[in-house]
Amino acid sequence: MKTIKRIHDNIYLKENNFEKPKQIHTFICRLIKKFKKKNFNGSITDFGSGNGELLFNLKKNFPESKINGVEVNKLLVKMSRKKLKNYNIKIISGSVLNKKVLKANISEITISSGVLPIFDDYKLFLNNLIHFTKKGGKIFIAALFNEFPIDVYVKYQRTKNIKKNFLESGWNIFSKQTIFKFLKKNKKIKKFYFKNFQLTKNLKKKIEDPVRSWTFRNKNGRLLTTNGLNLILPTSVLCIELR
Repeated sequence: MKTIKRIHDNIYLKENNFEKPKQIHTFICRLIKKFKKKNFNGSITDFGSGNGELLFNLKKNFPESKINGVEVNKLLVKMSRKKLKNYNIKIISGSVLNKKVLKANISEITISSGVLPIFDDYKLFLNNLIHFTKKGGKIFIAALFNEFPIDVYVKYQRTKNIKKNFLESGWNIFSKQTIFKFLKKNKKIKKFYFKNFQLTKNLKKKIEDPVRSWTFRNKNGRLLTTNGLNLILPTSVLCIELR
């Protein structure tokens, strides 16, 4: 049986979207501003903080806030600590799946962007984010969510790795209905809802890495996102408010 690996994240070692933030990062910042005022000075934690691009833009938008990042890839931790050393941002090496990586109820605003599709166990992921979030706090999860009542578990292998004993993960698409059924049972939750995200700028196809996303327009002119897995990628932000 082949093992499951996540090696795709190393691409972020070569990226630099600090001054020109990704559209999804700008979208998340706007959602936070609707929930908290611009001068918010509480705690924000980004789980799966990667190379630190979102952390940087959170600090720009909420300069008085206390910002933490949690990242499991040690190379990205090293890179982001170096990039952000002058911004009073704490970056912890660890996984969102480890309940001991941070104290419980540490964060007023909890964020995770592009991380949920890596995991097959959405329940542990969601429960841990709730565990780390203070009462009255809010969670923003940017991920792939299916409008149809079907959970899609994706594993893939690049042709160059055909003889190797592993498959890659990272593109699971969970049904909004599945997430709804799970969250509505949790008494800690005040309310939750999805904010659909739509790219407004084209993403070019990167020939050197066909797993990277790019955009195209359908016959109605709508901008859709796909990748070399032949998937249509439906991105939304799941917003959870705690009691």
